[in-house]
Amino acid sequence: MNVWIVDDEPIAHKILMKYLEKVPSLTYLGSSYNGVDGIEALNSNRVDIVLLDIEMPEISGFDFLNALNDDRIAVIFTTAYSDYAIKSYDYAVIDYLLKPISFERFLKAINKAIHKIKLTNSDIQWNEEDIIWVKEGKKMLQISKKKIVVVRAMKDYMEVFLLDGKKVIIHITMSRLEQILNSKCFIRVSRSHIVRKEAIISIQDQHIEVEGFQEGRISVGGTYWDLLKRDIKNVV
Repeated sequence: MNVWIVDDEPIAHKILMKYLEKVPSLTYLGSSYNGVDGIEALNSNRVDIVLLDIEMPEISGFDFLNALNDDRIAVIFTTAYSDYAIKSYDYAVIDYLLKPISFERFLKAINKAIHKIKLTNSDIQWNEEDIIWVKEGKKMLQISKKKIVVVRAMKDYMEVFLLDGKKVIIHITMSRLEQILNSKCFIRVSRSHIVRKEAIISIQDQHIEVEGFQEGRISVGGTYWDLLKRDIKNVV
């Protein structure tokens, strides 16, 4: 995975470069000390992960993301300020690291980024039948099934959570939506949740963590626990 650092503090570059050297799967491509140079660098290089500061001269980290317009790149914020954490959710960043950053915290964020990239580049073959149209209010929205990570049933509607952090609310029954989704790619884990199998990051104490789902771990219902365990493959 190719990594680029965008930060106006030289000491931040030094620390992050030291951390990058400890992860064999990462390749440090270069650094920029302001957002304008960073955008130019990303347009000229094949970058998978960006370590991005927020408060910088010329343009902020948020302005950088508005100008970037590339959903393929996984972005991790690295900042000394906690004030922007809530705002960062609107930009679907992978993680929000507060300086000083420990290596353990850095590694956790990197692993999340790698998982997101692998999920985006999944080997599953999708075709036109995996595009669904849903009605949200008065609008008709086109959704690719490969972007769906979680479906959650509410009282009289469904919440569909997408890989980029967005959420769509639709009126449909759980059983009908379960029929529409590909059973090879999705699994029902409770009476109110369907998840994409490849989006599952971890399983612990009958709870699962899912990529792109920002509302905490999902509890696996007793009836569905055995089904999930049977579906798990390649456990080492």
